[in-house]
Amino acid sequence: MSRLRAGVAALLGLCAAACATAGAPPLQADALTVSGREPAPRAEGGPLAGALSLAGASASAAVADGFGADAPALNLALEQAARRSLDNFGYLGRGGRPVTLDLSALTLREAEDHVGADAQVRLDGDAACLPVEGRGAFRSLRPTRSGAGQRAAAVLGLAALTAAAGGAPGAAAQASNQLFINQQFGNAAAQNRALNARRVVGPGEGVAPGHGDRAARRHAATHAVRLALADLLGRLGSEPCRSLTPPAG
Repeated sequence: MSRLRAGVAALLGLCAAACATAGAPPLQADALTVSGREPAPRAEGGPLAGALSLAGASASAAVADGFGADAPALNLALEQAARRSLDNFGYLGRGGRPVTLDLSALTLREAEDHVGADAQVRLDGDAACLPVEGRGAFRSLRPTRSGAGQRAAAVLGLAALTAAAGGAPGAAAQASNQLFINQQFGNAAAQNRALNARRVVGPGEGVAPGHGDRAARRHAATHAVRLALADLLGRLGSEPCRSLTPPAG
């Protein structure tokens, strides 16, 4: 029995690295950025064309916690995304008036099959039409599993039987077991991705890229903020803003 326990314990240690996939992915500014290909009005011909300079972006510690990130990391990604987004639509220019972006609110709602997020951003400064706010909402659907748990249990059982027959695995056996486990989990992950890629989703929702609450919260929050930035850009390019006269000086 002690040999069986030793074998199972050794395999569980090997499996831990392969199974640790439920956490949130690294925070990426690209995922928050509004592409210039999106259907939002551009600044050209309006009072804000090339008239702004982004001085910074910020979010509170509570908002950063919703992302599963620390505030400095979120602020950096948010500033990069805001700068790229504003530049994509023609608002930034050399010598422009300094403006700041604040991720002023982020609300997460967790349900059995999804995580919903509502975000609000605010652009402020001494320029025409400011301050202006943008809002976005997104639902991150929890991914469907395709039997990875059963395969993992089979692998554990096989290794446990091996350990019971011949003692705890040595270095060579551990390496072989780890390769086999990684292959099985890789196959399961590929099947999961294929299964979830075929799911039908509606407007303002998508399937989370990984299992677990952290991954779903990050996915929902990221897309809600990007949609809020897109909404803000739409308001900057709307007729009320375009008809305003830029402040003198």
